[in-house]
Amino acid sequence: MGIGTATAIREATGARTLPELDVIRLLIVDDDPQAQSLIEMALAEARFQPALDFAANVQAGLDRIRQDDHDVYVIDQQLPDGTGVDLITEARARGAHKPFILLTGHGSFALDEEAYPRNVRRRLASVEPLPRTA
Repeated sequence: MGIGTATAIREATGARTLPELDVIRLLIVDDDPQAQSLIEMALAEARFQPALDFAANVQAGLDRIRQDDHDVYVIDQQLPDGTGVDLITEARARGAHKPFILLTGHGSFALDEEAYPRNVRRRLASVEPLPRTA
């Protein structure tokens, strides 16, 4: 399908197009000191320039989310003062409307059951980086 065709379909159906963003501002809420380097590595080949900001716990994350300075929030499930699901639930109750991504190294059906009624629909399980080979 050509670009003109895609545009015509969007116009005919009233589908929204996302704006082109050169820079995407991400707030990462994670207490793991290695999180920054792992996320930077994961975003190294992104088609946008990531601007990363970090908070180490639920309270600091909520404070930063309230400032509304970011485009996307990446939240770890296990934090020193609560859970990622709790943070997302509280942030949404306070009016946050931007996308949240829940990260966990301990994904489970139980976590899905906890998250679903709170409108948390997507989560990413973190993985250990593969060793580089020469």
